[in-house]
Amino acid sequence: MAVEAGSGRWIVPPTTAVWLRPGVEHQLVMQSNICVYGIFVDEFTAARLPLRDGVLQVSPLLRELIAQLATLAPEGEETKRHALLRALFLEELSLQPQLALHLPWPMEARMAAICRQLVITPADDRGIEIWADSLSISAKTFQRHFTQQTGITFGQWKQRLRLLSSIPLLLAGHSIIHAAFESGYESHSAYSVAFKKLFGVSPSRFTL
Repeated sequence: MAVEAGSGRWIVPPTTAVWLRPGVEHQLVMQSNICVYGIFVDEFTAARLPLRDGVLQVSPLLRELIAQLATLAPEGEETKRHALLRALFLEELSLQPQLALHLPWPMEARMAAICRQLVITPADDRGIEIWADSLSISAKTFQRHFTQQTGITFGQWKQRLRLLSSIPLLLAGHSIIHAAFESGYESHSAYSVAFKKLFGVSPSRFTL
């Protein structure tokens, strides 16, 4: 599953969760038939949590708390058990580490459209000059605006896109070579080096 919001796109593998502050407009992009739980946290409570929008690792305890809270009726009678579940959920949620599964979007609409196009075809190897020309600006101007709006260069963004797009393939059981080539890498060794640099583990040891 992926989640898209104004600030970017997150890959949300099984056994993880995505946290978004109240009021953040977003849409879910389903890549297979899955069951999704949604827990709504009020704005006042959310403001006190030490969390940024992003994908979180989910502990076994948090997973069970989410499953329990999702069964409660929003307008149901408040009980001591419900209050304790919610309090423990918020405490456990705030302790979960964030994962590097975010792909930032530029704010400029035409650049964002290019990014969405590349999400569909991550192996597209057209250089920055071609994309800049499509916007009738220089490559230098394109790079400057892109970096200002995303915090990374266009080349770094494309590499992150390719690595993120390979994760569903790995989790589906495909080989490292297949994941590397499908995401646009010509060498599985170069893919493995880049993967470990971004995620801290090699593709063969990546599990969530």
